[in-house]
Amino acid sequence: MIYENSIIQLLHSDNKQNRLIRVCWISNDLQNLIVIDITDFKNVDFPYFVKMEDLLNDFEESRAKKIDFEPDLHIINPSEEYLMKYADKLNMKWKLIEELVSTEPAIYIPEERWKLLEELTAKTGVQANVIYDLLKRYWFYGKTINGLLPNYFDCGAKGESRHIFRLCLLFWRNQHGETYLMMYINFIVSIEFSISKLNIVLNVCGMIITKKEIAMFIVNTNLAL
Repeated sequence: MIYENSIIQLLHSDNKQNRLIRVCWISNDLQNLIVIDITDFKNVDFPYFVKMEDLLNDFEESRAKKIDFEPDLHIINPSEEYLMKYADKLNMKWKLIEELVSTEPAIYIPEERWKLLEELTAKTGVQANVIYDLLKRYWFYGKTINGLLPNYFDCGAKGESRHIFRLCLLFWRNQHGETYLMMYINFIVSIEFSISKLNIVLNVCGMIITKKEIAMFIVNTNLAL
């Protein structure tokens, strides 16, 4: 069953990069959905319409599957200390977009969204790109207010991030051999890896069974990270 906030992995048989989407909204007649691509936090586009029939067909043809996953749990469920520290900024951001996000499904339609945005920018003086960024963060994190919190968890040193990721991959040695473990490590150290993507990568890795799929995952993910 597909419901609001379901996270779905779209699987491609043509060697293209797999993607993760989140369901933002479902029409009352269950015929249409609004989804947002959450594959890459640094490259988030606006939500878009999908026909329920098409998505169900993807499930039947093994081109899609639901996954139990949530990006950046430290943002959605922050510590009390972190929440208190940024409470004022969080409330200010939420008040700015609260009325906008309540206009579903109009807010998802580009023309309607622009009209609503023009009214808000004229009223508040806040630039459109700032509001757009807040909207995307809100949808990316499952329409949670905490999604508007500043993300300072990615500010650690690159070496530290890579070290953490290496440790998380050690369990692959017993299952898939030293060669594939080293392929992962060499892949990670060749890019600027961010902690925010650690959960996504590990979640997808956990679903990979064969060595061939592991190698293909490395090739595919290299484009996204």
